[in-house]
Amino acid sequence: MELNPIFDPAKPDHPQGVFDDVGGLWVLTHDWQCEMADGRVLYAKAGMTSDGASIPQILWSLPYAGPRFHPKTFTSAFFHDCCYAGELISRADADGEFHRLLLM
Repeated sequence: MELNPIFDPAKPDHPQGVFDDVGGLWVLTHDWQCEMADGRVLYAKAGMTSDGASIPQILWSLPYAGPRFHPKTFTSAFFHDCCYAGELISRADADGEFHRLLLM
């Protein structure tokens, strides 16, 4: 695993982790939390994994898009993956939160 070049470690609002070159997944190294639109807080434990954003390459040139592990999209994608993995909210609500976080 190599250090995650996606985020500045000095910013605690971004999830911190490493990229596993073998598995192709990003792995959370520190517990992380994010507030949802309705005020609830999502807590993710270290060890949670993400495959990044599933954004078609044709859309990568849009201002809010980019490759799977792009800094502009990764926090939203990670949040989305946490919601799906934990089945915490409906898929429609998880998708809505993903879009809301993209625009922040």
